[in-house]
Amino acid sequence: MSKTQGNVIKVFGEWFVTDFGVECPSAEYVISFSRLNERNWIDHVSKKTWVDMDDFGSAFEFAKSYHANRR
Repeated sequence: MSKTQGNVIKVFGEWFVTDFGVECPSAEYVISFSRLNERNWIDHVSKKTWVDMDDFGSAFEFAKSYHANRR
């Protein structure tokens, strides 16, 4: 497993919510918290065959809430 870019806050399967954003260390896929409000992340990530969308969706929604409270 690759290292995360931030400290882990909560884990959803292969997806980690970190103080950097949302990360999937095994695939080296990172969405920084500054980009969480960009449109179409769910649609974009759903096209990746390796993604468990239940885990990603849960991690993504938690991260948006967590990082919104940090601003």
